Amino acid sequence: MARSVFEFAAKHARAFVRRLWLRYVVLDFSAVSLLIAVGLPLAIFGVVFGIRSWVHSSMAGVPATAGTVMVAAFTTAGGLFGLVQAMIYDVLAVPTQPLTPPRIGLVTPGVTPHVTPTR
Repeated sequence: MARSVFEFAAKHARAFVRRLWLRYVVLDFSAVSLLIAVGLPLAIFGVVFGIRSWVHSSMAGVPATAGTVMVAAFTTAGGLFGLVQAMIYDVLAVPTQPLTPPRIGLVTPGVTPHVTPTR
């Protein structure tokens, strides 16, 4: 059971990264691409720098300076803001109209079939 959960999570994460790479880097470069390219390194830097500074200051027994805390906090918050904004743009980019009408006999809720008027 646990093995299949981890296997599913790994495959799901791989597919997610592949979709982001193909959609926002290979096929199109948009605001989402820029937000991911800036937000991800900022968030990773802020978390790693904050943990490293916290461990260093706790080992030395000296409290971290306000500047050190603010660098970690602002970079983490800025990176997370960029990633959340990219996620919002990604969700809003889902098409609402189908490219082709549904096949005859199939009913799709909320989609009206394309009917050509006859004279």
